[in-house]
Amino acid sequence: MSRRSHASNPISLLWFQDIITSVLGIMILVTLFLALEMIFNRQHSPDIQTREITQKLKEAAAQSAEVQAAVEANRRQIDALRRQLAGQETELLQQVRYDSDQLQRQLRDLEALNQLLAAELSDADSRRRAAQASRDELTQKDASRDADRQTLEQLSREVQEKLAELKKLRTANRVIFNLSQGDAKTPWLVELSAAGVQAAPVGKRARPETFPDIRAFLAWARQRSRAAEHFVLLVKPATIRDFIQARSALKAAGFDVGFDLLASDQTALDPEHGAATP
Repeated sequence: MSRRSHASNPISLLWFQDIITSVLGIMILVTLFLALEMIFNRQHSPDIQTREITQKLKEAAAQSAEVQAAVEANRRQIDALRRQLAGQETELLQQVRYDSDQLQRQLRDLEALNQLLAAELSDADSRRRAAQASRDELTQKDASRDADRQTLEQLSREVQEKLAELKKLRTANRVIFNLSQGDAKTPWLVELSAAGVQAAPVGKRARPETFPDIRAFLAWARQRSRAAEHFVLLVKPATIRDFIQARSALKAAGFDVGFDLLASDQTALDPEHGAATP
């Protein structure tokens, strides 16, 4: 009888199937919710910010083109100076002894300035490429967009500052003189013009000394130290006579004297910073 009773009540597995079906249904719903969330986040990525960064990159490329134009303008200035020197060499040799070392020094300084501008252009181009790489990285990583945007803005500000400095130098039409290494004496740049005389020490940031005429300058110069200082006279086409007078008087006073050439519209002294490098 016990065998018949056991056979008449078999074990049911329906409750186990119900549990499995419920768990699978919950997993399918969770998967669908996750998929919808991923699609929603992808469709709402900050495209506006990406467009702003792209615009800034275009502006950086335009700024790089302006730096390139500045380099080309400086090269043309070097060529113009060489042509001017070739045209005035005969006249100067008839009045003063020609100082070839001083001319070579000026050409080296101009070449150094041109190399500096080329380096600035290369640096700006490198910054532009770095900004391009940052933009590509921002496209892939939405979470880091804010930090990369601040970095791009900092790079853009630095490029703007460098371009402002280059534009200021180009607008002023100023010739830059650098201190020669190993020079024991302090060089004073003396710019002769129809409006008067200005003098400033090379490498020192200070307003230049101003004099109404060549006599006032010579009276001041005779009080300087002959052992520690020397003078470089900057000659313009309209100041040849003043140059001859100043050079003769300074040599008679025991000073070392050099000279260099400037165009009529050029200057070597800044009203605020003197002969210091910007």
